[in-house]
Parts: sequence; C-alpha cells; structure tokens
Amino acid sequence: MNLIYESLNKMSFIQIICILLMCALLAVGIYNIATEFLIIPDDKVRKTILNYGKGTGKLSSEEIITLISSKIERFIRLDDNYRTVLQKKLTAAEIIYTPEFYVSRAIAGGITAAIFGVPFALIFSQFISWVIVVALFIILGIFSYFKMSGEADEIIKNKTEQIEPELALFASTVQKQLSSTTDIIKIFESYRKICGDAFRHEIDVTIADMKTGSYESALLNLDNRVRSDSLSQIIRGLISVLKGDDQRFYFDMLVHDLANSERERLKRISLKRPSKLNSASALILICFVVILVYIIGYQIIIEINDLM
Repeated sequence: MNLIYESLNKMSFIQIICILLMCALLAVGIYNIATEFLIIPDDKVRKTILNYGKGTGKLSSEEIITLISSKIERFIRLDDNYRTVLQKKLTAAEIIYTPEFYVSRAIAGGITAAIFGVPFALIFSQFISWVIVVALFIILGIFSYFKMSGEADEIIKNKTEQIEPELALFASTVQKQLSSTTDIIKIFESYRKICGDAFRHEIDVTIADMKTGSYESALLNLDNRVRSDSLSQIIRGLISVLKGDDQRFYFDMLVHDLANSERERLKRISLKRPSKLNSASALILICFVVILVYIIGYQIIIEINDLM
C-alpha cells in the first residue's frame, strides 16, 4: 500500500486522469469481447438501437457510437438547404438515419477515435513526446469524422460505378422495346432478367413504385437514387414516352452516344492501370517516405538521449 501511495504522489493530476481513462477504456474493451460470447441485454441501448433499425442484443463499438450519437443529436442544428440535400443523399444510399443523427454519428466517431490518444500518450510518453501521440490521434479523429460523414457519398458512388457500365445496354433495350410497346413496366421487367444485381435492385424498387404510385415520380426517384448523367438522359426520354411523345429517334441517338461514352470510359480505365509506376511518381514517393522516416527517427533518438 505504501508503494502505491508513493507512486501516486509522484504522479501529476493529468497522469492520474490518463490512467483512469485508460482503465475505463480497457474495461469497455473487455466488455465488448465478453458480449461476443455472452448476450448481455441493456434496455437503454436496445431502445436506442431499435429506433434506428438495429437490435442485436449485444453492445458493440458501433452501438456505443450510436448511443453517443443519440445524445449529441439533440444539439445538432442544420441549415434547411443542407438538410434537404443530405436527406436526398441518405435516401439514395438507403441509409435510414435522419440528417441530424447522421452528422452526430460522424462527430461521435471522430471524438471516440481521438480519445484513444489520451491513454496512449501516457504509455508512450517515456519513449516519444506525448504531444506527437496526441496529435496523431487527433488527426485520426478528424480522419474518422470525414470518413463517416462521407459514407453516403461512398455508397452512392459505388452503386453508380456498378450501374453505369450497363446503361448503354439498357438504352439499347429501351430502343428495341419502343418499336413494339410503350409499357414502361414491361420494358423494365424485360431488362431486369439480364442486368446486374445492383441495377436489378433499383429496377425492382422502381417497378414497385410504379405499381403503387405515379410512373413519373418512380422514374425521378430512380434518377435521384443512382445519380448518373447517362441514366438521367434515359429517364428524360422515358418520361417523354409517358407523355405520348415518339422518342424512338431520341433513343437511336442516345444509344450511339452512350456506346461511345462506354468505349471512352473503358479506355480511361485502361490508362489508369500502367504496368509499372512512372519513374517520376516513384521518386516523389521515395522522397516522401525518406522525409517521414527521418522526422520520426530524429524525434525518437532525441527522446532516447534525454532518457539516458
């Protein structure tokens, strides 16, 4: 006991707080590992998770962030225009969060990542400056915030990249079908038999929207979900078909343009995959690595010399 008491007297108040925080984080980590094997129900967490469509009965790191986010959400105030744009993005990405919760979740993720720098600063303070450790984790927190706040954009981008290569074939299918029918549902059902999984899902949602509501609204919703200029051109032609216009010549020209665009896209992809790195790029990369290693190594050597 005397040894513990003397050790505490030698520590500063900040060091004691850091140790307590480290113990708390360690306890949370052990608890998370335990919940992988034991189901530990928590009414408060379950209620929060179920409100957002998740309820596994286990407390994971994602659920901890969700719990923190629900506390931050009440303080989030978004501009009306920004909120409208963000809501459209969340709808397109099929994310069920409200815009306020989505923003608060990104903030919570950034704060959680940055907090881990406190105990690590104490642990490695004997080997490297605690300022560097804390700065690294603050950067990690900022990176985590931007990564989580960009999840909706990333989902939309990935979905668009999967669908765009099919649009030339889809436009060609529409072109051929218009010679015999103007039934948009029939055209979609015909193409869904040969399309990829991502586009098939969007077509299924669109067909369901058409059968339960307005055809034009269903097509506009498809355009908003995928966000592709090529698909927008196809949607405009289909909406004109719904209004009774003869769009066969329009789709003849569109098929030709999309075929050329697809060839250009494939050419750009091939140019982005060189057999080896350009010598100038490799030299820049080597210089950057050398500078980074020098700075970190120099700081470590200084810290070691101070200890000796």
